[in-house]
Amino acid sequence: MAFVTTEDGAEIYYKDWGNPEAQPIVFHHGWPLSSDDWDAQMLYFLGKGFRVIASDRRGHGRSSQIGTGHDMDHYASDVSAVVEHLDLRNAVHIGHSTGGGQVARYVAQHGEPQGRVAKAVLVAAVPPLMLQRDDNPEGTPLSVFDGFREALAANRAEFFEAVASGPFYGFNREGVTASQPVIDNWWRQGMTGSAVAHYEGIKAFSETDQEADLRAITVPVLVLQGDDDQVVPYKAAAIRQHEMLANSTLKIYEGYPHGMLTTHADVINPDILAFGRHLALTLHGAVHFVGIRGGAAVFLAAPVRDIDDLTDAVTREAAVHGLVPRGLGMTVCAAIETAVDDAVERAIASARLRATLPDQVVSVRAEDLGGWALLHTVPRSRPLLHQACPAAFDLLALDDPTPRETVEAYLDAAGRVPVACERLHIHRTTLYYRLEHLPESVRAALADGLQRSTLHLALKLLRLWEEEAVEASVVPLREEGLLRA
Repeated sequence: MAFVTTEDGAEIYYKDWGNPEAQPIVFHHGWPLSSDDWDAQMLYFLGKGFRVIASDRRGHGRSSQIGTGHDMDHYASDVSAVVEHLDLRNAVHIGHSTGGGQVARYVAQHGEPQGRVAKAVLVAAVPPLMLQRDDNPEGTPLSVFDGFREALAANRAEFFEAVASGPFYGFNREGVTASQPVIDNWWRQGMTGSAVAHYEGIKAFSETDQEADLRAITVPVLVLQGDDDQVVPYKAAAIRQHEMLANSTLKIYEGYPHGMLTTHADVINPDILAFGRHLALTLHGAVHFVGIRGGAAVFLAAPVRDIDDLTDAVTREAAVHGLVPRGLGMTVCAAIETAVDDAVERAIASARLRATLPDQVVSVRAEDLGGWALLHTVPRSRPLLHQACPAAFDLLALDDPTPRETVEAYLDAAGRVPVACERLHIHRTTLYYRLEHLPESVRAALADGLQRSTLHLALKLLRLWEEEAVEASVVPLREEGLLRA
């Protein structure tokens, strides 16, 4: 197992999974648990191509049961020791409950001053202050925390069982089905740690005023909490965090409990990923594999001036995941864009058109597709197209492909004979001869403005459909999870 030894001798256990070159996400667990509480998130984000790291807080889990330093300052300092040991940069720090206080203290006093943090996520987090005071009327009375200490000292095992089976996951609510394995896992994590760390940790998570930490943070922060949180009142937590943070996004989940990362991981995980969709924009050239959609591999990358550099970077990153790109397409996802799925679809359309018609779709940018973007959306209906433009099908019926190629080049050149001749590598007399010996329907279409435009579009559609049929014969990529807006 991997450990880092702090300046005061605490041995901090950590787990580090994934590609060392990938974007790092650091997870901070709640009281009295361990890094194991992040299993559902670590596996999810690992599968998205991120590097995932989590540590056990001092006195918790597999970290040493040191008798001192059970306060928010030491918690944050211990995180800094792990981060510096692994030399993590541009990391996202995600904290739940007490772990949220740990994130706030670390980011404000260590991570952001050192330039190591890209973003942060606070989930049902304890800042700015859990304790009820005159200036914090929505907080929890001191008598509640005194009751926690009394119950823990009297019988820690029974106390932990009561917390896990009751308010933590909302299993005490009418109509909610309790999960015994979830309760047992919570209890297991708690009982692995030190009683003194848990006892003193109650003061750390309930009485530490972190308003200054929140106000010092300038990186983007996502604030998440359920409005049925029976452990950390959301009006004293998430609402106030959002008010104090300089750059935050707030989302309150109706009816979700304190332990919503476990009970509603299928919702929370994609929401965190959606918040992180612009991570690559902070990484100055880094390329990150996101997942597979509709047979296309999707990557996030920072803006670049040289498309060739981006192509090389994507090809290298694709190779890491065992992928060989057949066509590259890209689009710009604006920082204010919320429907990231739309950007993904634009990029996929661009890539498919590039793979299908590499000689005709020159640019990889979705913004440069022009009419091809429209043609790509037209439903494939040959009968309908035949009704609109029978001349196109008269060309297809010919045994010789030359007439079709001639008409396509002539129309692409907008009727400019020198340009068409250059594309076809023929003399103008040859071009005139070919045009004069076309089927009557085609010559009639070329002589009429509207029919000529219709013929041009029809030939493009037919060419696109033919090539798409060939492309579709290639075995598609297996679907993997993708970010959800």
